[in-house]
Amino acid sequence: MFEPCDVAISAAPGDVLGPPDQTVSIIRKFVKPGGYMIISDSFIKEGGPSDFPEFELYAGRAAMIARLTACGHILIREIFTAAICGRNKGDKIAACAEVIAVRQPEIATEVLSYAEQQAAEYGFMDENFTCAVWVLTRSR
Repeated sequence: MFEPCDVAISAAPGDVLGPPDQTVSIIRKFVKPGGYMIISDSFIKEGGPSDFPEFELYAGRAAMIARLTACGHILIREIFTAAICGRNKGDKIAACAEVIAVRQPEIATEVLSYAEQQAAEYGFMDENFTCAVWVLTRSR
């Protein structure tokens, strides 16, 4: 099969593998007991809404930590990285979309619509989310 490793890193897993507790449960299979899992994602700021489409699995900080440690893992470090959450990404996507729209006018409507949707999502993230990196050690 495979040899478990000392460290596994998951950057912005979102809901790709399911909710955070399910994600950590999957990642733990690849990490030796006593090894580390580094998870980079975000949580809803205190009082922030979670009703934006595609963000239903996100929770506040305490709930996120509870989910990350649900398998008995130990949180050993938490680093807030708000500066890289969604800042300016919507602007960058919009600029690229405009170039594509000019070069390929037959898909301009779809590309510009996508850019608009992404700008709304990143704006929502910037207002309502805090990005973080959590370092967990795998329980035995």
